[in-house]
Amino acid sequence: YHGNAVGDTAGDSLTVINSDSTLTAQQYLIRGIFADDGDASGDFLLFEDNTSDDKFLISQDGATVIAGTADGTASLTLTTGDLTISDGDFTVSAGDVTLTLDAGDTANVTSAAVATADALLVTHTGVGTDAQTISFTQADDGDATDTTAGLRVTATSSSGDADTLVGIDVDTLTGG
Repeated sequence: YHGNAVGDTAGDSLTVINSDSTLTAQQYLIRGIFADDGDASGDFLLFEDNTSDDKFLISQDGATVIAGTADGTASLTLTTGDLTISDGDFTVSAGDVTLTLDAGDTANVTSAAVATADALLVTHTGVGTDAQTISFTQADDGDATDTTAGLRVTATSSSGDADTLVGIDVDTLTGG
């Protein structure tokens, strides 16, 4: 099918509707299949603007590219549910990373195996800025049984040899 909307009229070029309200098995509204397994040349979905500006692409291996609008503007919004990366990296090449947690949530950095690299590394060059800031306010819940800390370090050694374990290690401080 080739749909072509002509002129300045409002409306859809293609609308797909499944009017069956009694689905009893898995069904797809849109399904694309390549008969050849050599899919190196075939992308699954492409939306363009100005006939050649790629705006949204799902490639042959599932990699998805969204052009977006500008820094600070949402290009992809997930309103409910989780985002899972099962194997791979999460990379932000420019911009900010902001985590807003619910009252019972925690931001975790966990190593699934014996680590061979730092779990969290902050590398920062700046003037009048800090590499890391912890700002903590203890709230009051009306009793006197709470113990809180701005920074709590727990270090446990499971080494059977003469390794050294340090809770907090302040390395070289060099003045300018």
